[in-house]
Amino acid sequence: MKQKSKFGFADIAMVTTCFLWGLNAVVAKNALGDTPETFRIFVFNGLRIPVSSLLLFLTVKLSGGSIWIKKEHLPFIAAVSFFGMFLFMVGYIAGLNMTSASNAGIIIATTPLCILLVSFITKIERPTKSSVAGILVGFCGMLVLIFKNGSVSFHPGDLLIAISCVCWAVYTVLGKKIVSLYA
Repeated sequence: MKQKSKFGFADIAMVTTCFLWGLNAVVAKNALGDTPETFRIFVFNGLRIPVSSLLLFLTVKLSGGSIWIKKEHLPFIAAVSFFGMFLFMVGYIAGLNMTSASNAGIIIATTPLCILLVSFITKIERPTKSSVAGILVGFCGMLVLIFKNGSVSFHPGDLLIAISCVCWAVYTVLGKKIVSLYA
């Protein structure tokens, strides 16, 4: 007898995450305002990271989890974090300063494709036919959005957003090793 799956906390958390990621470019663009670029990059992330770290800490503690990590894992965690927490965020915020929120959102939507490519290049994971098909459909949808008016508008920040997308893919793929050890 097949048991019905229930819509629970994990489902709500995933939908909320997608919603917040979707709002990220617009909120960040508006929050940055007209402050000087270098100030904006570091202050914005300087506020974002401690707040999210505190929320993560509270979530782990309230769920009964542990925050301790082994000393020998610190160099790898630092290297992975450098890609995801530093290069991604600096590239994303700097790029957002030089492009539109809509371009940033469209480019960042290629993250699954970047993750698939990084997984394949590092030989950590082999792409399945269905994952390639799904990503290609999504990529084609992104191209339709980009070329919907018959032309494309390219901003200098688009390249920084694309580079930050690759950094996030490296963070995600290499971070799987640590997640598997501590999850």
